[in-house]
Amino acid sequence: MKVIVDGYNLLRRVPALAAMERSGPGGMEAARNELLRRLAGYHHLSGNGVTVVFDGQSVGAVTRFDRRSGVTVLYSRQGETADAVIAGQAAREPGSTVVSSDREVQTAARNAGCRTVEVDRFWELVCEGIPRSRAPRAAPPGAAGAQTGGVAPGSGKAARGGVSGGSPGNAPRGGAKKGNPHRRSKAERRRELEQNLLERRLRGR
Repeated sequence: MKVIVDGYNLLRRVPALAAMERSGPGGMEAARNELLRRLAGYHHLSGNGVTVVFDGQSVGAVTRFDRRSGVTVLYSRQGETADAVIAGQAAREPGSTVVSSDREVQTAARNAGCRTVEVDRFWELVCEGIPRSRAPRAAPPGAAGAQTGGVAPGSGKAARGGVSGGSPGNAPRGGAKKGNPHRRSKAERRRELEQNLLERRLRGR
């Protein structure tokens, strides 16, 4: 699935990123890079293609296209708005999901046959896929601890090996299990489960 993100609309509604942008010289670039880092994590976890659109005039962008860790970054040209770029992307890729809380952007996306997701809801999905120790310090209202199912990678404790209630030297009946060498690890199965949860939630909004 393709996800098209209204870059500054999302960045300025996440308190931690908005505060970073206002922190002084270089704040905007730092906030933008942090947003892209988070979206790269979402891309690798979910497998969804991600395109982020920024207003190139506000950052003095020289290049219009960039690609970082699987995330495509587009900047609007002189005399062109980011909204227009998003509408063009949506028209070229109907069936995509457009992330924006801008009503005009949402209308254009739906007219092009795309789904729309509010930025607050999408950011919750992004943060649910990040271990709690690495999640942003500030989050949109309702995001903290608002998981609706599943376990974010790194947020829960995996069951320890061995037999519950048995002594360390006691093996399970029938002898020690050798295990299946082709079976995926717990971490791999957990990542697949989280990816499926994110996919269903995003499609259902």
